[in-house]
Amino acid sequence: MPASIRTELTRLLREGALEGIVELSRTRRNVVKRLVALTYERDDVISWRAMEAVGRIAGGLAPDQGREFIQRILWMMREESGTNAWSSPYILGEILRENPEPYSDIVPVLASFHDEEFFAAGVLWALMRIGQRWPRLVEPHACVAREHISSADPAARGYAALLLGVLGMEFPLEIFAGDETEIPLYTDGSLVRKPLAELASEAGQTAGKGGR
Repeated sequence: MPASIRTELTRLLREGALEGIVELSRTRRNVVKRLVALTYERDDVISWRAMEAVGRIAGGLAPDQGREFIQRILWMMREESGTNAWSSPYILGEILRENPEPYSDIVPVLASFHDEEFFAAGVLWALMRIGQRWPRLVEPHACVAREHISSADPAARGYAALLLGVLGMEFPLEIFAGDETEIPLYTDGSLVRKPLAELASEAGQTAGKGGR
């Protein structure tokens, strides 16, 4: 990656200037590819902002171009190719959150990866992000959340609770009681770590109000 482009993207990501990145993508080639290369660190807000930026840019592509990029991401998931394969479902979630209409058939494909331990948390997060705006696309896959609500992976069970909350579906809050395990939570451009008990309580309150 040319240092000048990497430096500019990193600066914009650190500033949270995602619209600036979208503008940059209109004049510079391969910005999306370069952003994907920056999604290497799960605990760095730069990676999460990069994934959101990819969603904004790829979601605005012509459908044939967008689908081609989505197919490349799916290939990465099927082959577990590259060091950033972990971010693939998160990226798909951001694209579909931005522009699901041309790619609604991809939602069940994304959901089908939930039974691979490596991708489970990312799939649940992606479905939750899509569900925040397009719940009807995600409701048929609520069973995925229910399957992982007692997962051994803290992130998977936390994101499962968030997904059910977004869909307005109740879940057994008692299984999270006293669980102070913290998991990453990206919201409004910031990355925090939140205890599962607190996260589940908030998700349960959302579910009790009927979601969204």
